[in-house]
Amino acid sequence: MTAVTIAAQVAAMAAAPAGQLPGEVMDAFAGEQAELAARGIPEGIIAAGALLPDADLLDPFGAPASLHGAVGNQPAVVVLYRGAWCPYCNITVRTYQSELLPELTRRGVALVAISPQTPDGSLTMRQKNELTFTVLSDPGNQVARSVGVLSAPTTQARAAQLRLGLDLATVNADGTCRRPDAHDDHYRRGPHCRMGRRPPGLHNAFRARADPRRTRRSQPVRPLFDGELALVTGAGRGIGRAIALELAAAGARVALLARSAGELDEVAGTVRDRGGIAAVFPADVADPGQVDGTVAQIAAELGRVSILISNAAVVWPLGPTVTLTLAEWSAAFAVNVGAVFQLSAALLPSMLERGWGRIVNISSGIAANPAGMIGGNAYATTKAALEGHTVNLAAELAGSGVTANVYRPGSVDTAMQAWIRAQSPAKIGAALHERFARSYAEGSLITPGQSARSLMEQLATGATGEIWNVNSTPATDLESEAR
Repeated sequence: MTAVTIAAQVAAMAAAPAGQLPGEVMDAFAGEQAELAARGIPEGIIAAGALLPDADLLDPFGAPASLHGAVGNQPAVVVLYRGAWCPYCNITVRTYQSELLPELTRRGVALVAISPQTPDGSLTMRQKNELTFTVLSDPGNQVARSVGVLSAPTTQARAAQLRLGLDLATVNADGTCRRPDAHDDHYRRGPHCRMGRRPPGLHNAFRARADPRRTRRSQPVRPLFDGELALVTGAGRGIGRAIALELAAAGARVALLARSAGELDEVAGTVRDRGGIAAVFPADVADPGQVDGTVAQIAAELGRVSILISNAAVVWPLGPTVTLTLAEWSAAFAVNVGAVFQLSAALLPSMLERGWGRIVNISSGIAANPAGMIGGNAYATTKAALEGHTVNLAAELAGSGVTANVYRPGSVDTAMQAWIRAQSPAKIGAALHERFARSYAEGSLITPGQSARSLMEQLATGATGEIWNVNSTPATDLESEAR
């Protein structure tokens, strides 16, 4: 068992810059908790030894389920939580997953988590926290009501929630603001909460017969990385730009880092036009001081980064090894390896504190076949070093909830490829120049969007310590082309 308790994690989150809320918002929530605490143990709470009644529930895909069916004939721990929107609930279920579940499983005890949110919310909770125990939705708060722990926010707390962009009436499956909490006498109706109504599509949910995994659900699936903050380097064009757009489409807020402010502005504008959230941070990853300053700026303006995509890289210097200088070689390592390490080291503490994070370092197929790019010794060497760093880091982080993986994006039609084709064959070598020119002429390059979509498919798996190849390019291409 870890020595970090749930209470300690909550305290650390509250003390961090990202956990700071406006004073009046904090006062509203503190007042609500004080009011609930003053009531003490509610009179209507279920008695020890009583049988918990069954309830009609929904699984994360919207299929009918029941409490007794989920538990079966074994003892069970039933957790009532508010929803995926609640940071304290996320801390709790993650800790239960890592610390409580193994012991319960050893003892033959089931673990079931229930909330009043829609099935999409349950799916988000399960995917976001990589939960392997049962997670169910309870439209109407049947279980919380039967236990006697149903409440609604106070007028002040409701206003504070709305100020933060949270409307429980749209999050909960029954369209009300009620949630599992301490009992509030007679289940007081909260301000501006709609009662006794289910959103369209839930009226007949319990009579469903078709497999919901094969049918279109009445409500859209919540984006995979909803609300996460992703930092993408080299985000101004090519693969980095495409990855940033895909992450934004998956619900992430994106921090865009590259040297060109103009290119970053264009990417951010595209994200916003599509309904996403983006911020630009012009900086040169080759400069450690700029990297440190940018990380601090992002934390101050946007909060904690939970997804890091290190994409910025250089392919130079190219040419016979005897023509290269140590300064050129070192400069390539500074960008392709040093900056990757610096960013990971700077962002890891907050990821580890939270118990969730995703690190992806963009490599190249050249690392699998270094001899395939004669004249690119520095590039091949830095990418091999990058992959070694990433896989070793993943082993170090095993079990922490933070993953680290390598992505080889394939032969992509990018500015880097165009730059290589524009070089003099006499300088970089005729064979190397001819290879890149031929790939372009034959139309064998894929688009940045194709490569980015392939990465997103693999990023959703939660795997760690792996080297991912793009799934839309033949493996032979991966072995011979720089990205």
